[in-house]
Amino acid sequence: SGLPVADADVWITTTNHPSAAVVAGPVQTNGAGIATFMLDPGVTYYRWAQKDGTNFINPQIFTIT
Repeated sequence: SGLPVADADVWITTTNHPSAAVVAGPVQTNGAGIATFMLDPGVTYYRWAQKDGTNFINPQIFTIT
């Protein structure tokens, strides 16, 4: 729905598999639905999120510039 989700577990991988090559997390989102990570630029990452009762689009692929 595009609304923030508090207390969701979020983690980052470098492969398109939720439990392989985890490089950060899991951390929980804050009340504004934000999870903060320190990641290296120029690397392609996959963001995964999970919370009971919430459907996320997993993974979301991104590169830090």
